[in-house]
Amino acid sequence: MRSKIEPGGELEKYIIQKIKNYQSPEQIAGRLKKEKIVFIGKDMIYKYIKMQHTELIKEYFRRRGKKYKYGTIMAGYIYNRVSIHDGPKAVYRKERYGDREGDTVGNGIVTYVERKRLYALVEKTNGKHAQDITNATVKLFNGIPKGLRKTIILDNGREFVEHYMWKGMCSIGGTYSADKRNPGQRGLNENTNGLIRQFFPKKTDFNKVTAKQLEKSTYLSE
Repeated sequence: MRSKIEPGGELEKYIIQKIKNYQSPEQIAGRLKKEKIVFIGKDMIYKYIKMQHTELIKEYFRRRGKKYKYGTIMAGYIYNRVSIHDGPKAVYRKERYGDREGDTVGNGIVTYVERKRLYALVEKTNGKHAQDITNATVKLFNGIPKGLRKTIILDNGREFVEHYMWKGMCSIGGTYSADKRNPGQRGLNENTNGLIRQFFPKKTDFNKVTAKQLEKSTYLSE
């Protein structure tokens, strides 16, 4: 398949089909590379869609062109915070299983997306307090093999202040904090949460959301 995206071409058809399956340009580029179909950057995909198929951005892109909003809580308030820059280099390369990105959605969901497989662990919580997040996290990670509990990259929200306890409670290898105002370091997780918000808008009562509905909203593969 040619690396240049052409109107009506096979590559364009492939990309559009994936977008309509709610995949982001980053995920599409990663899958094309993984399947050895063609090597093409996520920026090129986005620019092409913006120029040729703007209507797809509004309907299918998870962030829909909105700017990210950042919290006002200082990273220094998180006890035992370890920077992403001090984590294993393997995490950056996305070459191994078990390295994840984590965040919350609203006041009722916590998500952890594996960087290599794009596989999401999702759990409803009783709230957004640290203990709520810890309870949900321990439940999720105790339900998967220990070999898949290597690392988690988190944002700097106060809901993750108990992160240092997780190693003893569910054998997570290490937790690391992304840089402030740098959502790209957790891009897969941002995409996942954006898709969840697209399915479940603000003020959704997550107590009424079923596990099957959650699974559908985080479906990242074909």
